[in-house]
Amino acid sequence: MNKVVFLSLGGIGLVLALVSAILLNQFPNIIQKQVRKQLVIKEGSEDYDKFISPDVPIYLKFYLFNALNPDEIIAGEKPKVEIKGPYSFKEKRVKEVDQFSDSGDAVSYKEVKTYFYDPKTSRRSGSLDDNITHINVPAMTVMSASYHADPPSKGYFIRALFEPKINPKMFLQHTVGELLFDTYPIEFIDELNQILTDLHQQKLNLSDFAYFMDKNATDEGTFVVKTGKDNIKDLLAIESWKGSNNVDFWVNGSKCDNIVGTDATGFAPNVKKNSKLEIFTTDLCRSFPLVYQSKSKVKGIATHRYVIPADAFYGPAKNPDNQCYCIASNETDCNHNGLLDISSCRQYAPLVASSPMFFQADDDLYDAIDGLDDRKADRYQTYLDIEPITGKVLSAYKRLQISAWLKPDYNPKNTKANVFLPLLWVEEGFTITDELADEFKSKVTKKVNLGSSLIITALIIGLLLVVSGLGLFFYHKFRAGK
Repeated sequence: MNKVVFLSLGGIGLVLALVSAILLNQFPNIIQKQVRKQLVIKEGSEDYDKFISPDVPIYLKFYLFNALNPDEIIAGEKPKVEIKGPYSFKEKRVKEVDQFSDSGDAVSYKEVKTYFYDPKTSRRSGSLDDNITHINVPAMTVMSASYHADPPSKGYFIRALFEPKINPKMFLQHTVGELLFDTYPIEFIDELNQILTDLHQQKLNLSDFAYFMDKNATDEGTFVVKTGKDNIKDLLAIESWKGSNNVDFWVNGSKCDNIVGTDATGFAPNVKKNSKLEIFTTDLCRSFPLVYQSKSKVKGIATHRYVIPADAFYGPAKNPDNQCYCIASNETDCNHNGLLDISSCRQYAPLVASSPMFFQADDDLYDAIDGLDDRKADRYQTYLDIEPITGKVLSAYKRLQISAWLKPDYNPKNTKANVFLPLLWVEEGFTITDELADEFKSKVTKKVNLGSSLIITALIIGLLLVVSGLGLFFYHKFRAGK
């Protein structure tokens, strides 16, 4: 009788251990299956409202560079700048869904972004009425765009007439509010339109300027993204923007023109360290790769930190894959590592993008400006903290600097300047709140941990029963034999 009991005890333990081992092996697949059901974008789903309007607090913070020695800059001396900011805006995003595809595997929408100035998270001693001395971007744009006139002779005449006839100021002073969203009048627009009329060119339908004019309470065009219904690996992948899957800003027909990745608000589930992630940003008119940097934690939730690699901004001499981002007539102009010439997607304004303070850029770019802060990764690097099971982004900060390329060709006045002068840098980002973190933990983390713990506990109990049964069986035999 005792023999039967001991063997039964061991047998039950063995079955329990085997079933637990199988469940433990299949548990990630079970979790992924449940996650997929919840993440697919469809009306009435658990996360649909969050897709329409994210409930995380997003802030857009501006830092402006105030030029302290404008006359000396024009004369070719080293620019001195003063960084003012942050000027912080709370960002509200709302997607206006147009329609789902017939199969439900794609959704088209426009996302309206509205910004509200927030004094509490802004510079205490500052306001939108602060004055900033800045380069005359509209005047430089006229000069830069003239090199793309058709035929080129018309561009030559524009340049020849612009400086002596209009004689624009190269440095202006306006308030932060005017420079960001409110706009200021372009003082030379009437005279320029008269020149264009005389040259039988189309007039410019533009009278005011701001760095982010027409960006508040507006959308950036129609997006079509994958819902994940047919293939969860395609979740949130951009299928098209403004009716096309390419941007036509870079070398024609090249891979640089392709729109790939998501808008950085989320990714397909089951993110691994070697996952190939990409994001598309309308600000820079291109897609960027993301690479795994390290493990991270957001409000106690384990995440993977991904960053834009430094070589994404390298010139083609150092990174040949970036050759198709070179749109300059002189290829050597593209070999400033750490810069991206964005003039082609900014109506030929001579602007370049980089990380703030020329972080991860060539040292000579940083050394050419007095007044820049020390370059630090934790302050100036773009990163995303992604929860790997769901692909959700729990914290993300995009940091971007815009500089004007001051060189003789782009200046209507005689100048010796040839430098990349910072105009402003921007930080846009969020971290989920404690409440949202608790919600995520209750819906995902706690269930995963509880399920894993129960299976592991059952496995341990099963193994203990096997060991106990065998132990008691041999002990009984030993006692009987003795």
